Amino acid sequence: MKIPFLQKSVFLSLLVFSFCLLLIALFKSSPSSALWKGYRTLYVSSSTLNDAAVLSILNKNGCTDAIGKSNQQLPIVSQMAPVQTENQAYLQKRANFFTDSEHKLMVFYVPLSQSAGIEKSLEELSAFSESYAGTDGNVQFPHFPSLLLLLFALFLFYFSKNKIFFASSAVPLVFFAFMRPFFSVCGGLSMTLYAFYCMQKIWGRSGFVKRTLYSTQIVASLALPFAVIFISSPVNSILYVLSLLASASAIRFSDFLLDLYYEKSLFVPVPILTARQINLKSRKNIKFQLAASLLILIFFFIATFASGAAASTFADSENPALPAPSKTSDSRLPVLAEFSDWAWSSITFPYRRAFETTANPPVEGETVSIPEYSIGEDGAIHEEERIVYEYNSAFKNKVFKGISDLSYPAVEKMLLKQGKDATFAYSQGSGSSSESFASLSLAILLLLTVLLAFSAAFAPSLKARNKK
Repeated sequence: MKIPFLQKSVFLSLLVFSFCLLLIALFKSSPSSALWKGYRTLYVSSSTLNDAAVLSILNKNGCTDAIGKSNQQLPIVSQMAPVQTENQAYLQKRANFFTDSEHKLMVFYVPLSQSAGIEKSLEELSAFSESYAGTDGNVQFPHFPSLLLLLFALFLFYFSKNKIFFASSAVPLVFFAFMRPFFSVCGGLSMTLYAFYCMQKIWGRSGFVKRTLYSTQIVASLALPFAVIFISSPVNSILYVLSLLASASAIRFSDFLLDLYYEKSLFVPVPILTARQINLKSRKNIKFQLAASLLILIFFFIATFASGAAASTFADSENPALPAPSKTSDSRLPVLAEFSDWAWSSITFPYRRAFETTANPPVEGETVSIPEYSIGEDGAIHEEERIVYEYNSAFKNKVFKGISDLSYPAVEKMLLKQGKDATFAYSQGSGSSSESFASLSLAILLLLTVLLAFSAAFAPSLKARNKK
């Protein structure tokens, strides 16, 4: 028995709907904050575990490049003098990156690409007796943006005439918001909900497709969020497209259910007006629809700015004071300039005279040279000084490049990622938000919404004036 085309299309819509939502669920993520750019910080207090044991647990859970005190090595070793006892100040200060300000905790750093294994590691570490572990990146009320979007969806649903259409289109979008509750995502989705709110007025009418494609409001409100969300995260923009496909599939399925209902109903409503005859740009509609979208975007913008400022500025007295990048420098934590000074001392050590020390940091342009001897044409032996090393920008860049080539998870790699001129101090804050472009994305959305409102509100009056 052949399946009718109608049932085939319904089956396909259900398949697309399920597939899209499954992919969105697989890429579930939540906002987080981090003290270090590119790394999450883990701190552990334990009387039964040492540094190496904690690294073993992290490694087992996929954090293979976790940085800890016990897996550090000498980042620079002179082949001519591998053992040196002088100028160890940098190495001694480097050890402070692996403890808190009171030297009570063990501190580790996990690359963001491997941070998925942190939660499992926290469970295992906390299971040991007299042990507890914590991490940065904890965000209070992570679903606040998605809850705000849900309220906005319910607000539009209340005023919608075609509630089935709007609900079918909104459910996948709200689901996406709860799977990825980022301010930039939810801000963009609020604009998309507005597009479907406009579409519900003309759905089922003759000329719906043409009216939709020629509507600046609808097309812009569907397309612009993709571009703006892409600035924040390319992954989010791809998932946004999947949510639109899921919405289209849900609309198709709900339409099929309505057809089944009307087959048994004595009365089947038929729209009298075509889609072209429905005015989407009346002053009343403009004031209501775009004012609602504008208000929700403003609230998102204020909320993300306030949460970002709070996360980076205010400290929590209950948090341990952990090493972190800072505008002020703590003398207990070395900077990369001290690393380059130590590298100079280590590399040039074999070329210096016995008992010659380098207690003072090298100055720009300082050189190390060795005598070279040659026999001249006159048969005499001549001595020349050949410069072996010069402390300049070229030397520093070569040393910093060597950090990237290290085969082990060196703490210097993390320091370099913060910037060559970065300074460090102990902080009780929660770090900076993972939504680095959220404020920019929402600011662009706000601007576009204002321009769209201006265009929709004044275009009819401008046309009327031109006719006169």
